[in-house]
Amino acid sequence: MLDSCFIEFKLDYAKTKDAPIGSLVSSDDIAAGGHRWRVICYPRGCRKEDAGEHLSRYLQLVSINSKNVSRGATRSATSTSIYPARCAVHGWRRFVAQSYLESLYVAANGFITVMCSVIVLLGSGDDDHPPPPPDMGAQLGRLLDSGDGSDATFVITGEVFPAHRAVPAARSPVFKAHLLGAMADVTTTPSIITLHDIAAETFRTPCPARK
Repeated sequence: MLDSCFIEFKLDYAKTKDAPIGSLVSSDDIAAGGHRWRVICYPRGCRKEDAGEHLSRYLQLVSINSKNVSRGATRSATSTSIYPARCAVHGWRRFVAQSYLESLYVAANGFITVMCSVIVLLGSGDDDHPPPPPDMGAQLGRLLDSGDGSDATFVITGEVFPAHRAVPAARSPVFKAHLLGAMADVTTTPSIITLHDIAAETFRTPCPARK
């Protein structure tokens, strides 16, 4: 199973373009997969050796369990990481060069839009006993054989069959009209219905997969 979230926040380029190297801006926390996440941006990078020439972007695992513009270029990257692993932060140290930011990614209002899509795989995958595949035919057959919950009784050549109205109604328009349609007497439950022109063996196996 999967759970996901989409994180978006605005970075004021004018206020951050001269920020010290290592200063960060982060998004609000958002939930996905029972955990809380946030995006962290370093407008001028996170390491001094990069000389402030790149914007760094990271996705942080915070806690476990828990108008159109004239310019709009997109810079994207995709990564798959295991959290928390060695650390709870993964991303790109050199996500986009500063030389491209103002010319391509700064909108007319002076902001850069930073977005991140998070997809969480739910479940550990350690279950050695997955649930059995569905077997609706056999399950219906066992229900019919037991007679539990039956709401109608059919009599065929003297043999009595407790049954569920929905099953014969699903297999025959005549039964459907008699049991569920305008012909049905909703005040009589359970009802006793005598059938003619049908063999008991034919009625005994209403489901092809019944065992």
